[in-house]
Amino acid sequence: LKVKIVDAQNDPAKQANDISDAAKAQYKVDIDKKKIEIKEPLKTLGVHDVLVRVHPEITSTIKVNVVAE
Repeated sequence: LKVKIVDAQNDPAKQANDISDAAKAQYKVDIDKKKIEIKEPLKTLGVHDVLVRVHPEITSTIKVNVVAE
């Protein structure tokens, strides 16, 4: 999943929104931004693992490729 992180403040909540929007645009998959768990802000370009809580007892890890604008 390629994502352009547009938030200069590195706010995980806004980054989760960017990831959710990218998943919808690229793969037509709805991921609730509240289900995306970013432990530390994505501050660097490249591939990062991001946790998605599908269900309270089920999680999935997706690879997010942060690219420059």
